[in-house]
Amino acid sequence: MKRNLFIVAMCVALILVFVGCQPQVVTVYQAIHEIGTGLEAVDNSDNYDLDARFKCFQMFQLGGDCTLHLQATTGIVSYYFVATENSDGSASCELKGIYVYEVGDIAFGEIRGDRLAEYVDKLNFTLVLENNVVTSHDLPQLIVE
Repeated sequence: MKRNLFIVAMCVALILVFVGCQPQVVTVYQAIHEIGTGLEAVDNSDNYDLDARFKCFQMFQLGGDCTLHLQATTGIVSYYFVATENSDGSASCELKGIYVYEVGDIAFGEIRGDRLAEYVDKLNFTLVLENNVVTSHDLPQLIVE
C-alpha cells in the first residue's frame, strides 16, 4: 500500500514539474499591448518590437476593431481588420478596409466594403511573433496602382 502511494505521489510530482516547466506562449495580442497602442508610434516594451514596416497599432482588440498604420507614405498606409487569436499565439486577421495615398486615380482615402476586393490581392492575413518582433509574411498587397 505504501509503495503504491509512493508511486502515485511520484507520478503527480513529475506531472507538476513537467507542466510547470512548459514555456508560456506569448501571444501577438500580449506583445502588441506591451509595446503600446495609440495614434502615435510608441514602444513601452523592452521585450518586443514591431516589424520595421509597421508604424503603430492604433488599436488592437481580439474580435473587435484593429488598425495597423504602416511606415509607408504611398500605397496602403493603414489596414483596418478584425483579429482572432490562434492556439499558437498568432492572430488571424480579416481585412475590413485600407487607407491609401496616391493609388491610381485616388489621391487619398479609405476603401471598404465591396470595393476592397478590387484593390487588394487577399482579405486575410496572419500576424506572428518571431524573435520577439510582431510581423506578418502575408499582408494584403495592392493589385492596382
